[in-house]
Amino acid sequence: MIATLERERDRMTERVTCLTRNRDAIAECLDAVRRGDQTRPGNPSDDLTVREVRRRSP
Repeated sequence: MIATLERERDRMTERVTCLTRNRDAIAECLDAVRRGDQTRPGNPSDDLTVREVRRRSP
């Protein structure tokens, strides 16, 4: 039982980390749009489309 709860906790932690990273990326994009920047912040190879994020989500 303890091992099951630990695994579930670890899965939730991974998901929270992913969601936090995605939220921060969206916030950076919004800031760039509001500033009128033509380039997107961050490394373009790290960017995922919404469809890709949904497909990778458990």
